[in-house]
Amino acid sequence: MQTPKVKIMPMLRFCRALLHNWVFNTQNMIQCTRLALNEDLRPLLPQVKSPTLVMWGGSDRFIPLQLCYEFSQGIPGAQRLVAQGEHHEWAMFRPEIFVPIIFDFLSEVEKSENPGIV
Repeated sequence: MQTPKVKIMPMLRFCRALLHNWVFNTQNMIQCTRLALNEDLRPLLPQVKSPTLVMWGGSDRFIPLQLCYEFSQGIPGAQRLVAQGEHHEWAMFRPEIFVPIIFDFLSEVEKSENPGIV
């Protein structure tokens, strides 16, 4: 869906990591795929205790945006960010937007867990 935005090097790194995992972590990949396709894990969301940022592409055509709202509401204290106009793969194709958001979130978490750190 974002073919014009594809950046070759990130895509190659992603494909390499995916291939590596399928070759060397085959059983884990099979289990993850089965879980993703066959299990509804939403009842487990209230058990998540870690600080959570649910990020979604507002134009994701692969996984419905409604799940972003369900996940963020189901996880206690979760924050939600919907990147308007972005698709499923936005984190990979738009690192200039994605990475600062992640670092800001991690800084926020660190400050809340260690209030004396500036």
